[in-house]
Amino acid sequence: MGWRLKTAEKELVASFESFILEHGQLLATRKIFIWGASVRGTLFGILLEKSGRNQFAYIDNDPRKWGDQINGHLIVSPKQAQVEGTGIFVVVPIEYGAEIRDQLQGWGLEEGGDFSILQPGINEKFVAEFFRKYKNKRLILGETFLNETVIDDKEPQSFKEVLWRTFGREQTKILSLNCMGMEGFYHILRLQSELGQLPEEVWLFLNFETFTEHHHLLSRTQHADVWKMIQRQGNIVSPHFTSYIQQAVQRAQNYQIELAYSPQRTSVDSEEERIYDQKLYLKQEMMYQWDPDWEEGRFLQKLLEFALEHRILVKAILAPVNVPLAKQYYGDLFEQIFSSNCQKLRQLFLNYKADFYDLGRLLASEYFCSEVTINDAVYGAGMKIIIQELLEQMGMGERNS
Repeated sequence: MGWRLKTAEKELVASFESFILEHGQLLATRKIFIWGASVRGTLFGILLEKSGRNQFAYIDNDPRKWGDQINGHLIVSPKQAQVEGTGIFVVVPIEYGAEIRDQLQGWGLEEGGDFSILQPGINEKFVAEFFRKYKNKRLILGETFLNETVIDDKEPQSFKEVLWRTFGREQTKILSLNCMGMEGFYHILRLQSELGQLPEEVWLFLNFETFTEHHHLLSRTQHADVWKMIQRQGNIVSPHFTSYIQQAVQRAQNYQIELAYSPQRTSVDSEEERIYDQKLYLKQEMMYQWDPDWEEGRFLQKLLEFALEHRILVKAILAPVNVPLAKQYYGDLFEQIFSSNCQKLRQLFLNYKADFYDLGRLLASEYFCSEVTINDAVYGAGMKIIIQELLEQMGMGERNS
C-alpha cells in the first residue's frame, strides 16, 4: 500500500523540500521522528522518503493512532519516543507546532539542535501578497483549487502559478487560502479598495463546496490568524473587520461542527473505503439544492453589489469537477442537481452584470487525482486545458500582456 496522501498545497511542498535540503546531514545522522500523523506529517514523510531517507517514525498525541502505521512507518506515543533518549531529532510540521514546544523542551530537548518547528510561512506570504503593490489590473480570489498540486505529478505546480505565468504578476494579484469562503472574499475586496488598490477586474474561482449552508461555520474556513496579521500590518480600525475577526476566532474553536461536516480528506487503505469517502463527500458537499440566501450566497451578493457600485468587472469561474465520476456514483440525480445549481449561479451573476464561465464539465476523469474531494486535485495536463479554455472564452487569444 502506497502513501495515503496524494495532493498538498504547493507552497507547503516547497517549504518542506527546502527544509529537507538544508538539514540533509542532520536528518541522515539522527533517529527521526515526525510529530503529527495527519496531513502535514504525512506530506513531510513522503518528501523525506523521496530524498532517500526511509528510517523514521511518527509521534502523535492521539492514543487512537498508536501502533498504526503510515506507509510502514510506526506511529508511537510521545512517551515512547521520549524514552529513546539522546540521538533523536523531532520534526514538527503541524500547523500549530508552537504548542508542542513546551512538551519537547520538557524532555530536555533543545530547539534547533534536537527538534525543529517548521514554519512554512503560508500566512505570511498571503499577507505579503495582500499588501503588494501591482498595476491593479485584476484581483483573483480563490481557495483550494488555486493552491493544490498533485504530489507525484511530473511537473508539480499550482493553478495559481499557471495564472501568474500567463497574466504576469505586475498586473495580477492572487489571494487564495484553502477553504476560504465568500465572506473572506468580500472583506478582501473592501480592504483592497481602502488601501487604494481598487482593481479593474475581480476574478472569482468558485466551487459548490464553498456554497453549502454549513461551510461558513467550519473551523478550517476561518483563517483568523491571517486576518489578525492583516489588521496589525495595515493598522486597520474598521469596526466591521474587527467584528469579522472576532467571529472567525469564535467559529475556529467549534470543532464539533467540523467533525460533523468535514469528510475524510486523505485517501484510505482500500478501494471500497475510498469509494465510500468519495460518495460521502459528494453527498455532503455537492448533492444539495443551492439557496442564494444562505450566508455564503448573501456575502457573494454583497461582493457583487460592491463591485457594481465601484465599476469593477467581475469574472466568475466555476472550477472543474470530475462529473463522470460523480455520475458513476449518483447517476442522473447528480447531473440534475449540478445543472440546476450552475443555472442559479449563472443567473445571479447575470443579475449583477458579471461574467460567468462554467468550466464544471471541462475535464475528463483522467485529469483529476480524485482521491476524495474529486474537484480540487488536477494534474498539470488538466491545468493546461483549463487555461486555454479560459483564454478562449475570455477572447484573449493565446496570451495576455
